[in-house]
Amino acid sequence: MWNDTNQFGGGYQSMDTGFGGGGYMQDAGGFGSPMTDSQEKKRSPMRAQSILPCSIKQLHSATYNQTEDAFKLGNIELNQVSVVGVIRDAQESATNIMYTINDMTGEDIIVRKWLENEESDAEKDKRSSCRENTYVRVIGHLKSFRENSRSLIAYSLNPVVDFNEITYHMIDVIHSHLALSKQSEMTSMTTPMKHTTPGRGFQGQMTTPGKMSQGFGGNMGGTSAGLSGIQNEIHRMITSCQHEEGMSVAEIKQKVRTSEQQIRSTLEWLSNEGHIYSTIDDDHFRSTDSY
Repeated sequence: MWNDTNQFGGGYQSMDTGFGGGGYMQDAGGFGSPMTDSQEKKRSPMRAQSILPCSIKQLHSATYNQTEDAFKLGNIELNQVSVVGVIRDAQESATNIMYTINDMTGEDIIVRKWLENEESDAEKDKRSSCRENTYVRVIGHLKSFRENSRSLIAYSLNPVVDFNEITYHMIDVIHSHLALSKQSEMTSMTTPMKHTTPGRGFQGQMTTPGKMSQGFGGNMGGTSAGLSGIQNEIHRMITSCQHEEGMSVAEIKQKVRTSEQQIRSTLEWLSNEGHIYSTIDDDHFRSTDSY
């Protein structure tokens, strides 16, 4: 399917710069903002504000800054990432499941998924379907536990039911790299850009494989491109919640004029798409954007 000759494992050259897919990348001055002399001399790295599609080889090649506890691809600081690969091994313990996953671009990566205290029947069914030799889509946070060792802490791990999703994901990875390479070139220019809307030039329909619904700049201005009205409203409420345990279903019900069934259906969708994750129980949720 894909060889192991480059960062993408599929005929695309060079990975000297970062990439993004669905997020808004911003340097210290912001795109389209006149930069001061001090900003020109020293720019903060761009940070991915949303979920980035990655190949596993890219995760292994990302540089780790121990002081900042952050991974970077080129000038892009990683936040949440998504990978699509096949489960080679799964080891379950009392508190978590440790998956070994490969996407044919390089060596395996370890993905750790913590188990809920009170797991719903739907979650149990989904977990049982994520077995060896099954393709899955993982959304999570890259962590380093010891020198030269890194793994993904998964917020969401779902079986792939449409194998077009594998192709879509790799297209996302390549498309993201191309767009963010161009963004990186723009931010490195010393001539201030005029009349430029941040992220407006790179709105790609590519974040959700199969749906192609969320583009670059998707979370600008407090909105979430690709979400329906109720999905966007609930997502913004959860994102703005400052409680460690997140926002409860009861709190959401007090603020949203819709049925509890619709709220739970929306929460399930947001969770499956990697926008939110449950915390202390199935009734409390936090946004992955605030992780």
